[in-house]
Amino acid sequence: MRTFAEVLAARSAERPGDPAYVFLGDGLNESDRLTYRGLHERAGRIAAALAPGARVLLLLPPGLDYIAAIFGCFEAGAVAVSAAPPTATRLDRVLPRLEAIAADAEVSVIVTDDAVRAFAEPHFKGEAEWIGLDSLPDAPVGTPGPEGVAFLQYTSGSTAAPRGVMLTHENLLTNCRSLISAFGTGPHSSVYSWLPPYHDMGLIGGLLHPMLAGAPCYTTSPITVLRRPMRWLEAISRHRVTFSGGPNFMYDLCVRRARDVEGLDLSCWEKAVNGAEPVRAATWRAFLEAFGPYGLREEALTAAYGMAETTLLLTAADGLTVTSFDRDALAEGKAVPGAGAELVSCGGTDADHRIRIVDPETGQPCTDGTCGEVWASGPSVAVGYWRGERFGEWIPTGDLGFVHEGGLYLTGRSKEVLILNGVKHHPHDLETLAETGEDLLRPHCSAAFQTAGGSVALVAEVARGHEADDLSFVLAGIRERVSAGAGVRVDAVVLVPARSVPKTTSGKIQRLLTRERLLAGELKTIARQGEVA
Repeated sequence: MRTFAEVLAARSAERPGDPAYVFLGDGLNESDRLTYRGLHERAGRIAAALAPGARVLLLLPPGLDYIAAIFGCFEAGAVAVSAAPPTATRLDRVLPRLEAIAADAEVSVIVTDDAVRAFAEPHFKGEAEWIGLDSLPDAPVGTPGPEGVAFLQYTSGSTAAPRGVMLTHENLLTNCRSLISAFGTGPHSSVYSWLPPYHDMGLIGGLLHPMLAGAPCYTTSPITVLRRPMRWLEAISRHRVTFSGGPNFMYDLCVRRARDVEGLDLSCWEKAVNGAEPVRAATWRAFLEAFGPYGLREEALTAAYGMAETTLLLTAADGLTVTSFDRDALAEGKAVPGAGAELVSCGGTDADHRIRIVDPETGQPCTDGTCGEVWASGPSVAVGYWRGERFGEWIPTGDLGFVHEGGLYLTGRSKEVLILNGVKHHPHDLETLAETGEDLLRPHCSAAFQTAGGSVALVAEVARGHEADDLSFVLAGIRERVSAGAGVRVDAVVLVPARSVPKTTSGKIQRLLTRERLLAGELKTIARQGEVA
């Protein structure tokens, strides 16, 4: 099979009545489902309204309509462009990004539902045709070839403006085969995905991968699970899910909300994947301690690494490997085992893909145990950026790390590294130290960065309900912990209200944008200590 359209056609012929996707409206209980045949027929109706090669912006909430629209694009040979749909209350904030994506991708068709169309279309700039899913023709269409662009996957924008990565059907199928190989999924498996389908981990890992594996997929809205994190684990227990994952913060949220877990049984969970960059050892330790008594096995905990430019997966670990490295040596670019910094291995590549660690200044490969930039090669590497550069045999990822005993260990992003007296420090290390043991700060909502003048600043969000408290001890505590733990003097600590630190739509901290807003005076400040140059 050369395309996902052919995969769906084969599943529909072989297993027409089997469930392909089951939507859990409240994150736990089934509210709708699509069989393989039902999805094939629904996708065909959507495909009949689309022209081959057209760029089609999908503005649909997470659910079965979104899945059918993606496969409709595949069947038509159209190029899907996915983005989170706006809401009526957030239209002004979201619309500029959507218009920029539509203009960049030269979108000619927007597929949406009646609710989104009613409030968004009158305000949307551009000449695209809007199509509702309630009035589609019923006609068969052909399928595209494997070399054609199937999808424009816009990057998260954590360190630069989002760019459309061109993914072919071959890229998608190759990467999903890597997922199957790494995690052992198949018709015997079941998958649960609460992740946003507008990004690589949610779409490819959560939705397309189970289709190729022939495994039923349980899915729900991210908002449902973010509001009630334990619904994720309850659904895994109830539906006997074998594969599911998320970033660090969701595992941490579950630990913080772990209550009323009577009857929870996680013994079915074979692969609990963490794809954050980097994965925190403390997160895994706390999660295992909290849920080991309910059947969670240590060997199920799995770290993985990838990015939009490599479709999704690049490396995956076989189980949990945590190694402690000397912190001073790491600051000098050497990975020397010893007390100081605990890092989690993201494993290695499969036989079809390769990574190398490269000195970012010289472009020369580094030896094992030397820190540098991660470069990637293999059939999952995308064609290039839409209306931008084409990728060669090797692409630089922008991520920093090293290889130790065959496993990739990540240390940070090259554009975000702080350099103080010739020593490199990674912002997530400082942010973790700042948040450790402080209940008045929101976890995973801090941004550390360095200004052009060399000053170090750290912006942190205050938990709701504590904005009016005396926060002087919080400011002092942040400085003390970062100084003691990393030897870094923080010139300015700024406390801001909840949801003030900008994040990408996939939840990554936008440190450079935080710096820009702080220096421009655009961040509402609750408390502050120190100044930046």
